[in-house]
Amino acid sequence: MSLNLSHIFIRYPDVQGVAQALQSYLTARLQTQPDLPRHVCASTGSPWIGIFAWGNSLSPDLAEHLSRALEAHAIWFGLAGRALAYRLRKISFGKTTQDLLQPSELSRQDADFPLPAYPDAEKELCEKLAAEGIPEPYLQVMAEEFGAQAQGTADAVLLATAPWSKTGLQLEPFAQRLPKRPPGLRTLFDHFDEEHSTVTDSVVLRGLFDKERARSLLLTLQRLLLRRAVPQGWTLRYHLESPQGKPLLEPIAALYAKERMPKRLAYELVVEQ
Repeated sequence: MSLNLSHIFIRYPDVQGVAQALQSYLTARLQTQPDLPRHVCASTGSPWIGIFAWGNSLSPDLAEHLSRALEAHAIWFGLAGRALAYRLRKISFGKTTQDLLQPSELSRQDADFPLPAYPDAEKELCEKLAAEGIPEPYLQVMAEEFGAQAQGTADAVLLATAPWSKTGLQLEPFAQRLPKRPPGLRTLFDHFDEEHSTVTDSVVLRGLFDKERARSLLLTLQRLLLRRAVPQGWTLRYHLESPQGKPLLEPIAALYAKERMPKRLAYELVVEQ
């Protein structure tokens, strides 16, 4: 699948202090949310401490709360890989100092705007986070992937519901172990078809057809293909979807059919029927 996740990073010297502030926040919500997901606070080997949650969908409200409670700088991001979009919010002492949405048109409720200039959202967002000094292994890791070493200094804390505890939450320090993977952006696909040696990714688009923006979109999809680890001899297929339906998708498919050349657009494209 495409990457769809949101994490928080707090610039703070003590992972235990972040975990305790997070514990206070979560405890106040246990009465109305007894099935709170597990959370992990992890040192990153940098001034930033990462916060991750099962389901990988942390709220920017939590980032604001922790920034205020700890009197610290925070970064929250949400990556919607299927929508080729991301949001990046920077927070200082509880106040938002930057709120960036790309493409910016997606903040609108209507769709009366030209097809956005869709970026390679995963690459662009990770470059911005790396520029803040956040180490690459933590940018796209999922909470469920954190492991524990048998030995080592505790540099992470797991927070899990514990009905027998006075606070309702249990804090478990541990020495973290991240999954081993090659450097660079991750490659995940929505569907594997072994019979036809095809991998498929779904892409959700919004807006009104614009020929130049559509041409730019086709090239963006090609750039995504070039940086992804498609199995050798396999074909990558993009499946386009849109709330606007055929009025947007059919002209894009026609443009693709007209301009496709193996070296220029080396992927297949299908649209939702």
